Amino acid sequence: MQEFFSKLDRRQVLAWAFIVAGVVVGLIGWIGVSGRDIEALQLPYLASGAVGALVLTAIGAALLISSDVRADRERAGRLEAEVLELQDLVRRLSDQIEGRPAPRRRRRAS
Repeated sequence: MQEFFSKLDRRQVLAWAFIVAGVVVGLIGWIGVSGRDIEALQLPYLASGAVGALVLTAIGAALLISSDVRADRERAGRLEAEVLELQDLVRRLSDQIEGRPAPRRRRRAS
C-alpha cells in the first residue's frame, strides 16, 4: 500500500481534489437554485456555484496537464540518455572497425 502512495504524483492528487471540489460546489449551487422559484433568488447560487465550479475545475485541469507535461519531459530525458548511450556505442564500434582493413566491395558486372 505504501508503494502505491509513493508512486502517486502530488500534482495529480491535488488536481483531482480540485476537480472533485468543483463538482461539489457545482452541485451545491444547483441544489440552491432548484429550491428557489424566483429568478432573483437564484442568481447568488448561480454566480457562486457556477463560477466557483468552473474555477476549481479549471485549476484541476491545469494541474493535470502540467503533471502530464512533466511526465513527458522525464520520458524524453530518459530517451535522450539512451540515444546518447547508443551513439557512444556506435562510435566505439566504428573506431574498432576502422582499425581493421575495410572489406572489398564486389564490382557488379556491367
